[in-house]
Amino acid sequence: IESTFSDYQQMARDSLNNLSVFKYFFYPFSLFVSNKYSPKNYISEIKSPLLLIHGEADQIVDSYHSKELVKLNDKARLWLVKDKSHLEIFKGQNLKQELLDKINLY
Repeated sequence: IESTFSDYQQMARDSLNNLSVFKYFFYPFSLFVSNKYSPKNYISEIKSPLLLIHGEADQIVDSYHSKELVKLNDKARLWLVKDKSHLEIFKGQNLKQELLDKINLY
């Protein structure tokens, strides 16, 4: 799973933080965002090996979301890719072989 987030409310809060002046005004509205289907609620149910991939330079979904998710599942592993942003992991650099190597570790 590439560049995933851990919960909807936190993602809303993170987005509001980018609004600088208005963030404190809109912050309470993040509480109205449902977390019913948030990944953090279900990741522990995944029984197969799981590789989370996240770019360290991701400005849309901060990598701490993936770090939180990997803590919730013993079979999950996290691959943080240096200098890559949101959904850019396999653009440019040839990381496909590195991905195959990580999958083979399972």
